[in-house]
Amino acid sequence: MKTSLMILVFVMFSSFAYSQRENEPIENVNGPQFICLNENPGICTYMLKNISYPSVEEKYLIEGTVVVKFSVLPTGDLSDFKVVNSLSENCDNAVIRAIESTQGMWKPAKVDGVPVKNENEICVLFRIDGNDMYKYARYYAKKADELMNKGKYDRARKFYNKSIVIDPYNAATLYQRGIASYLCGDQESAISEFERLSELDGSQADSTMFWIQKADNITMSVLDENIQY
Repeated sequence: MKTSLMILVFVMFSSFAYSQRENEPIENVNGPQFICLNENPGICTYMLKNISYPSVEEKYLIEGTVVVKFSVLPTGDLSDFKVVNSLSENCDNAVIRAIESTQGMWKPAKVDGVPVKNENEICVLFRIDGNDMYKYARYYAKKADELMNKGKYDRARKFYNKSIVIDPYNAATLYQRGIASYLCGDQESAISEFERLSELDGSQADSTMFWIQKADNITMSVLDENIQY
């Protein structure tokens, strides 16, 4: 069975750019530019040429999405690599190595002509040809929802994890996993989930607090229902 890579690139501008003098987000950023040395194929094409499906994952038909954050510094150098959505160690490392190989190929973001640090995000889909992996993501999310309705929050969280490995930008599933974590007593994971939701909708801390307060309200509702029974 053939395997393939689908490459999506997300460059976060205003919410993730920082001035050199203040560690605060700034707006109206002219984003970083990827400049290949002898040719300019674009970051998607470059990544596609420099990532191979790891042999173990290909053999066992392991599919999913790797999301990696990194920063382009004012010098144009890359730093702060972080795996936001992990598929496997082999796939994660394949994506990080490909991004690292672009050192020296970036022009930094600028504000009023001044280079600034900017966070970026690259998403790589490892997919088997002809396979609708999003069908499985929907199935896992539906199964998790059913478990949530039965009060089995820890098991539900495991199925949400499986869904998000495939579809990491599904806000509804991210939110539900955050609620499941919150109801399991894992507030740290829940807050991390809500922060991620805030990033994706371009919001900051106020939005994160909104999600936390909403989780509090849901928790109180669940407690009330348990008391009634």
